Amino acid sequence: DPGYRDRLFQQGERLAKALLEGDWSVFAGQFLSEFAYHRHVVKPFEIPRTWTRFRGYDLGFRAPACMLWIAKEPSTARLFVYQEMYEAEMTDPQQAQRINDLTHKHERFTFSFADPAVWTRRTVDIVAKSTYDVFLNHQILLTKADNDQERKAHRIRQALGDIHDGEPGLKIFSSCTNL
Repeated sequence: DPGYRDRLFQQGERLAKALLEGDWSVFAGQFLSEFAYHRHVVKPFEIPRTWTRFRGYDLGFRAPACMLWIAKEPSTARLFVYQEMYEAEMTDPQQAQRINDLTHKHERFTFSFADPAVWTRRTVDIVAKSTYDVFLNHQILLTKADNDQERKAHRIRQALGDIHDGEPGLKIFSSCTNL
Protein backbone atom coordinates (compact mmCIF):
# COMPACT_ATOMS: atom_id res chain seq x y z
CA ASP A 1 0.00 0.00 0.00
CA PRO A 2 1.79 3.16 -1.18
CA GLY A 3 -0.02 5.36 1.36
CA TYR A 4 0.70 3.15 4.40
CA ARG A 5 3.82 4.99 5.56
CA ASP A 6 2.15 8.40 5.31
CA ARG A 7 -0.90 7.19 7.24
CA LEU A 8 1.33 5.81 9.99
CA PHE A 9 3.12 9.15 10.40
CA GLN A 10 -0.22 10.95 10.58
CA GLN A 11 -0.89 8.94 13.76
CA GLY A 12 2.36 10.17 15.34
CA GLU A 13 6.07 9.84 14.70
CA ARG A 14 6.76 7.58 17.69
CA LEU A 15 4.09 5.06 16.80
CA ALA A 16 5.16 5.11 13.15
CA LYS A 17 8.80 4.45 14.09
CA ALA A 18 7.79 1.66 16.45
CA LEU A 19 5.76 -0.05 13.73
CA LEU A 20 8.25 0.60 10.93
CA GLU A 21 11.52 0.04 12.79
CA GLY A 22 10.37 -2.33 15.51
CA ASP A 23 11.63 0.00 18.25
CA TRP A 24 9.11 -0.36 21.06
CA SER A 25 11.35 1.40 23.62
CA VAL A 26 9.72 4.73 22.73
CA PHE A 27 6.61 5.79 24.56
CA ALA A 28 4.62 8.96 25.14
CA GLY A 29 6.11 11.14 27.86
CA GLN A 30 9.50 9.42 27.72
CA PHE A 31 12.08 11.72 29.34
CA LEU A 32 14.94 10.89 26.96
CA SER A 33 13.15 10.43 23.67
CA GLU A 34 16.55 10.64 21.93
CA PHE A 35 17.43 7.18 23.24
CA ALA A 36 17.09 4.37 20.70
CA TYR A 37 18.10 0.86 21.72
CA HIS A 38 19.37 -0.08 18.26
CA ARG A 39 21.66 2.99 18.15
CA HIS A 40 22.80 3.37 21.76
CA VAL A 41 23.19 -0.21 23.00
CA VAL A 42 26.22 -2.23 21.91
CA LYS A 43 27.66 -5.67 22.48
CA PRO A 44 30.29 -5.61 25.26
CA PHE A 45 33.94 -5.54 24.28
CA GLU A 46 37.18 -5.25 26.23
CA ILE A 47 37.90 -1.62 27.09
CA PRO A 48 41.57 -0.79 26.44
CA ARG A 49 43.53 0.10 29.58
CA THR A 50 44.60 3.39 28.01
CA TRP A 51 41.07 4.80 27.85
CA THR A 52 40.06 7.38 30.45
CA ARG A 53 37.65 5.90 32.97
CA PHE A 54 35.30 7.42 35.47
CA ARG A 55 32.28 6.41 37.47
CA GLY A 56 28.98 7.92 38.54
CA TYR A 57 27.21 7.00 41.79
CA ASP A 58 23.69 7.65 43.02
CA LEU A 59 22.99 6.53 46.56
CA GLY A 60 19.99 4.52 47.55
CA PHE A 61 18.74 1.93 49.96
CA ARG A 62 15.08 1.15 49.33
CA ALA A 63 15.36 2.67 45.88
CA PRO A 64 18.43 0.99 44.37
CA ALA A 65 21.87 2.48 44.64
CA CYS A 66 23.58 2.79 41.28
CA MET A 67 27.20 2.97 40.17
CA LEU A 68 28.01 3.27 36.47
CA TRP A 69 31.47 2.57 35.04
CA ILE A 70 32.20 4.76 32.00
CA ALA A 71 35.12 4.87 29.57
CA LYS A 72 36.02 7.54 27.04
CA GLU A 73 37.33 6.47 23.65
CA PRO A 74 40.31 8.78 22.91
CA SER A 75 39.91 9.11 19.13
CA THR A 76 36.24 10.14 19.16
CA ALA A 77 35.57 11.18 22.80
CA ARG A 78 32.62 8.75 22.69
CA LEU A 79 31.52 7.52 26.10
CA PHE A 80 30.81 3.87 26.80
CA VAL A 81 28.90 2.79 29.90
CA TYR A 82 30.45 -0.63 30.32
CA GLN A 83 29.38 -1.80 33.76
CA GLU A 84 26.73 -1.10 36.35
CA MET A 85 25.84 -1.88 39.93
CA TYR A 86 22.14 -1.45 40.60
CA GLU A 87 21.08 -2.90 43.93
CA ALA A 88 18.64 -2.16 46.76
CA GLU A 89 18.59 -2.92 50.47
CA MET A 90 22.38 -2.66 50.88
CA THR A 91 24.11 -0.60 53.56
CA ASP A 92 26.85 1.87 52.63
CA PRO A 93 29.65 -0.59 53.58
CA GLN A 94 27.95 -3.35 51.57
CA GLN A 95 27.64 -1.03 48.55
CA ALA A 96 31.27 0.05 48.81
CA GLN A 97 32.40 -3.57 49.04
CA ARG A 98 30.22 -4.54 46.06
CA ILE A 99 31.68 -1.66 44.00
CA ASN A 100 35.21 -2.79 44.87
CA ASP A 101 34.33 -6.38 43.99
CA LEU A 102 33.06 -5.26 40.57
CA THR A 103 36.09 -3.07 39.87
CA HIS A 104 39.01 -4.78 38.14
CA LYS A 105 42.35 -4.39 39.89
CA HIS A 106 43.98 -2.59 36.94
CA GLU A 107 41.23 0.04 36.64
CA ARG A 108 42.10 3.61 37.54
CA PHE A 109 39.45 6.31 37.55
CA THR A 110 39.92 9.98 36.82
CA PHE A 111 36.81 10.70 38.89
CA SER A 112 34.02 8.90 40.69
CA PHE A 113 31.20 11.44 40.65
CA ALA A 114 28.45 11.25 43.25
CA ASP A 115 25.24 12.99 44.21
CA PRO A 116 26.03 15.76 46.75
CA ALA A 117 23.69 14.02 49.24
CA VAL A 118 26.51 11.48 49.73
CA TRP A 119 28.27 14.05 51.96
CA THR A 120 25.32 14.35 54.38
CA ARG A 121 26.25 12.96 57.79
CA ARG A 122 23.91 10.51 59.49
CA THR A 123 24.24 8.90 62.90
CA VAL A 124 25.30 5.29 62.46
CA ASP A 125 26.34 3.29 65.54
CA ILE A 126 26.46 6.53 67.61
CA VAL A 127 28.96 8.11 65.18
CA ALA A 128 28.01 10.72 62.58
CA LYS A 129 29.18 9.37 59.22
CA SER A 130 28.40 10.12 55.63
CA THR A 131 28.33 7.73 52.71
CA TYR A 132 31.42 9.62 51.54
CA ASP A 133 33.24 8.67 54.78
CA VAL A 134 32.28 5.02 54.41
CA PHE A 135 33.36 4.88 50.75
CA LEU A 136 36.64 6.63 51.58
CA ASN A 137 37.32 3.90 54.16
CA HIS A 138 36.93 1.44 51.26
CA GLN A 139 39.42 3.42 49.11
CA ILE A 140 36.67 4.88 46.90
CA LEU A 141 37.30 8.59 46.50
CA LEU A 142 34.15 10.45 45.43
CA THR A 143 33.83 13.87 43.77
CA LYS A 144 30.68 15.97 44.10
CA ALA A 145 28.66 15.95 40.91
CA ASP A 146 26.59 18.81 39.59
CA ASN A 147 23.07 18.26 40.91
CA ASP A 148 21.30 20.75 38.63
CA GLN A 149 18.61 18.64 36.91
CA GLU A 150 18.30 20.83 33.81
CA ARG A 151 22.07 20.85 33.18
CA LYS A 152 22.29 17.09 33.72
CA ALA A 153 19.42 16.44 31.31
CA HIS A 154 21.02 18.74 28.72
CA ARG A 155 24.38 16.91 29.00
CA ILE A 156 22.74 13.51 28.64
CA ARG A 157 20.76 14.64 25.59
CA GLN A 158 23.95 16.02 24.04
CA ALA A 159 25.76 12.74 24.67
CA LEU A 160 22.91 10.74 23.12
CA GLY A 161 23.19 12.88 19.99
CA ASP A 162 25.44 12.11 17.05
CA ILE A 163 29.05 13.22 16.98
CA HIS A 164 31.27 13.91 13.96
CA ASP A 165 31.21 10.29 12.72
CA GLY A 166 27.39 10.16 12.61
CA GLU A 167 27.09 7.83 15.60
CA PRO A 168 25.88 8.70 19.12
CA GLY A 169 28.37 10.12 21.58
CA LEU A 170 27.11 7.72 24.27
CA LYS A 171 26.89 3.96 23.94
CA ILE A 172 25.78 1.49 26.60
CA PHE A 173 26.89 -2.13 26.88
CA SER A 174 23.97 -4.54 26.56
CA SER A 175 25.08 -6.08 29.87
CA CYS A 176 23.95 -2.87 31.65
CA THR A 177 20.33 -3.98 31.66
CA ASN A 178 19.08 -1.63 34.36
CA LEU A 179 20.40 1.47 32.64
